[in-house]
Amino acid sequence: MTDAQQPDLGFGETELTARQKAKDAKEIARLVEEIYSAYPRKRAPGYAVTAINKAVRDVSGSTGKSKVDAAKWLLEMTKLYASRETRPKEFVAYPASWFNGKCYNEDPKDWGAPKRMTLAERMGEA
Repeated sequence: MTDAQQPDLGFGETELTARQKAKDAKEIARLVEEIYSAYPRKRAPGYAVTAINKAVRDVSGSTGKSKVDAAKWLLEMTKLYASRETRPKEFVAYPASWFNGKCYNEDPKDWGAPKRMTLAERMGEA
């Protein structure tokens, strides 16, 4: 049965698109959990998951990506952030703060502990 032959379920939604939306929602939920697992600090998971879902919607809306693609991109950025974060855990932002602050849009080279200046750099000799 083609999409044109699908019965209308109301509001122009066919059974095929409803099934695809359900499949996408399940994939997004799986990716959100994976994003939370990849983040280097585990605190307030309820707030974190809410913030991650909001970030998925924000990225999708601002880039035109599908929500699934937006979640995949956020997962890549989260893994990159986690690989570069070198500070002790107590100095890493809570995940809800990081996602609500849209820190995933920052330049990845700025992630991690600040570079320690040498004595010569501090004295202005470098």
